[in-house]
Amino acid sequence: MGFKIVLRSFSQAFADALYSAFEDSSLEIIRPENLAWDDAEAVQAYIKKQSACAVVNGSLRDAADEQIAVANLAAACVVCDIPFLHFSSYRVFGVTGDQGPFDESRIPEPDDAYGQHLQALEHKVATVPRHLILRVSWVIGGDVENICATLIPKLLEGVPMHVSDHDFGCPVNLPYLAGVVRALMQQVLCGAQNWGVFHLRASDRCSEAEFCDAVVRILVGDLGYTVTMPPVATLG
Repeated sequence: MGFKIVLRSFSQAFADALYSAFEDSSLEIIRPENLAWDDAEAVQAYIKKQSACAVVNGSLRDAADEQIAVANLAAACVVCDIPFLHFSSYRVFGVTGDQGPFDESRIPEPDDAYGQHLQALEHKVATVPRHLILRVSWVIGGDVENICATLIPKLLEGVPMHVSDHDFGCPVNLPYLAGVVRALMQQVLCGAQNWGVFHLRASDRCSEAEFCDAVVRILVGDLGYTVTMPPVATLG
């Protein structure tokens, strides 16, 4: 029987990416669907029952119960003495207008409520001796920093908006994130002591306007939707 990794994610797409990445591995992704994450005893009991070797949190909702859920996961990881891998976001640095690159040694000083929410989650994860915090730039799909979820519904519904030519990101996709999770889990279960904070991003960056233009071209040219490019907001 392979090692089990407990996944908390409300994104089926992210779960599917992980299932695919681990399908030929001795590591098994298990994703409870009806677990009460706000119940500390239930979370700990589930992780113990599964004899989990690690926990991955792929959810990053802006909700009060997110703090409780992550605190419960962290406490369970401490009790069970297992690693906790948590996805976070560059937004922990605040509304900067630029999603990277940032050096891992940079201290977050969030200037808005969402950034402070992310920082509080990270602090809870850091109470686990063996923790991995993965901050991501824009993501194509999933729960965390999903730029497609931000743009596509508004484009399809014709919601008035502007896109920025000075707000930059380094988009990555879900298979990339799943591959990183697999690589890290294999390393730590072989004894690697690579704990702490890591930043994940593409090597190239683009503006929000450039990304939106590419999405509009796909929606119109490949999928036959009637959408228009929104106005571009510039500096000055």
